[in-house]
Amino acid sequence: NGWIKVQAVTDFPIDRLCTAGIRHLKPAKKRAPRQIVLIQGKHRLDDEYLVQLQDVTEREAALNLRGSTLYVREEHVTPQL
Repeated sequence: NGWIKVQAVTDFPIDRLCTAGIRHLKPAKKRAPRQIVLIQGKHRLDDEYLVQLQDVTEREAALNLRGSTLYVREEHVTPQL
């Protein structure tokens, strides 16, 4: 299906994980993050979310992301009112 389970560690999980846009992904064993597009996301349980990332459509590709950190850079954050 292309959905990846993630744990939210943010004060604004809906904005960060359920709103399409540019995100950054830092694999566990790499030094530098890479830009990636969040296609969509949805809340599952408590601090658990499901997200779809561009170019991550196969199960094997999703499994390779285990331990990675998905985040939003400050310049891509929508200001909170």
